[in-house]
Amino acid sequence: MRICREEYPGPVHLGLPDDIAGNEAEPGKDNDPERLKVNPPRSVSEIISVLSRSEKPVIAAGLTASRLGAGKALKEFLEKCPVPVVTTPMAGDILPHDHPCFAGVLFHVLSDRLKPLFNECDLVIGLGYDQVEYNYETWMPGVPLVHLDTKVSDLPVKKDVYGYTGSPDDWFTLLGKISNPANRNKIIRDIRNDMEAEYERHASPFGPVTVLKILRDHLPPNALVTADVGSHLHLLGQFWRTGAGGELIMSNGWSGMGFGIPAALAASIHRPDSRTVCVTGDGGFLMTAGEIAVARRLGLPVVIIVLSDGEMNLIKLKQSWKKVPADGTFLYGGDLFGSDVFLGIKVIRADNAQKMKKAVTTALSLSEPVIINAVINPACYEHLIVRQ
Repeated sequence: MRICREEYPGPVHLGLPDDIAGNEAEPGKDNDPERLKVNPPRSVSEIISVLSRSEKPVIAAGLTASRLGAGKALKEFLEKCPVPVVTTPMAGDILPHDHPCFAGVLFHVLSDRLKPLFNECDLVIGLGYDQVEYNYETWMPGVPLVHLDTKVSDLPVKKDVYGYTGSPDDWFTLLGKISNPANRNKIIRDIRNDMEAEYERHASPFGPVTVLKILRDHLPPNALVTADVGSHLHLLGQFWRTGAGGELIMSNGWSGMGFGIPAALAASIHRPDSRTVCVTGDGGFLMTAGEIAVARRLGLPVVIIVLSDGEMNLIKLKQSWKKVPADGTFLYGGDLFGSDVFLGIKVIRADNAQKMKKAVTTALSLSEPVIINAVINPACYEHLIVRQ
């Protein structure tokens, strides 16, 4: 019970024998001092020294920073000290994507365009950075690392890595030791413009880019969007923009397919005043298709966008990178649904942009669950998803 309440929060499975499962238990201390490490004074002084010497730092913000609401403090810090910021996919909402310091999202599409920024930096600052999403060793240049977190983490083993545990207030007190960083607004603008131009180039033929652009134009600002795991997740992670009160809910890192629909049902129950939309591939849809019956039974007005390309595209791509033939990635031939109803739920087929716009408008006008079968060409994934 104590572990459940400590950083990081999350599910903890307790297997109890049936002869004690009904017994009462004292909850114990919330914070066991043996489990919470104290930063030695020497490490703090070293971190201050590293921060004060840095001229070209980069902040990598992660899920813990987003979860603890550090976005406001980060924006206030950047007004005084404009440091380039990259985020992990699950922390993409910590800073508006049009903020002059926002450079991009790690791991997802076109993230290789961030290399010019990393090549010239002299320090990486991990701000509540969760390595389960994307570990440092995979992308970090050979520069010092200062990792600011709420708990002790397993960090890369090298001499110029410094870990600090504390609250977000403590983090920004330390960051205040950075003085006069170099202005890198131009390199940030060039990276963002390059990414946006490449993204726009793949708006046709009718594929996932077009679908997401239509959704972005038609969904209400407070829409809740859940994303299943697959190639489309890499697009959403880099380019989706949430409006006021909206959220993008995804599973990342050690994630599994089948997340999107159950997450959408939970989001719709939790926030009934916001419209919930699930974006899933056909592979992820098939893993939890039976949950459609739950949406129908509970009358949840979720809109489920199924990007139908007939294959496990991300797995197929990874096989091609290894120079092996596609194996076990073909799902079906012909239309996925072959009907305008699935488990009693309306299915709207869209195979071009005009039909997609009409399908989204129709789905949002209904107070019931709807499936949009978006029959797409997946060719753009090969050009946008980064090999890693």
